[in-house]
Amino acid sequence: MKIFVLFFIIIFISLSYSQIADKTNYYFVFLRSNPDKEKLCEVKVNALQEAHMKNIEDLHKAGKLVAAGPFDGGGGIFILKSGSIEESTSDFMSDPAIKANRFRVDIHPVKFYKGKICPVGEEYEMVTYKFIEFIPQSQLSNCCAQELNSVLEKYAEEGNTIASLYFSDAGGGVVISDRNNEDEFKNELDKIEFIAEGKVNYTIRNLWIAKETFCEE
Repeated sequence: MKIFVLFFIIIFISLSYSQIADKTNYYFVFLRSNPDKEKLCEVKVNALQEAHMKNIEDLHKAGKLVAAGPFDGGGGIFILKSGSIEESTSDFMSDPAIKANRFRVDIHPVKFYKGKICPVGEEYEMVTYKFIEFIPQSQLSNCCAQELNSVLEKYAEEGNTIASLYFSDAGGGVVISDRNNEDEFKNELDKIEFIAEGKVNYTIRNLWIAKETFCEE
């Protein structure tokens, strides 16, 4: 975990405006720990970790990786820019650690209701936000998808919301907030009909990321 945090910090130090400013598609990548990964000896684990970090560095040097941040407890997010989801998938799935099933990866095209990607300069502050992920349990009906979009739009209007975004390919979405009261979020979310009915689950985690990544003030 310390290696991931350090590398994410190095990435943000070296990001420049020229890498982010051009108009292109952004793809949201979840890197999740695989609880079923094969048990390997320390030498193999370290070798895969080194290869994994090199792949991340290569994506950054190629100007494709524009933001990254770890979750408390493991895993993290990456934001890629590329011409298509197929390109993003190919770039990330070439990672030796992912090929070896050390991680699980989800990649989604992003529609922002609030927030966008902004350049982070050489001097920045790492901050932690509440990261709420909405996870459909099956293909959402048009009705339920509309309801989820309404929830994301509602949070987009909230002053504490840093970013609110929808994954059009999977019917899920994310709210990133500097409101720290997790129980308050749970009380709100558990009252939403499609969540209460089990059609959509959610998780709440702490995300570490460079301040102003999502153009927040």
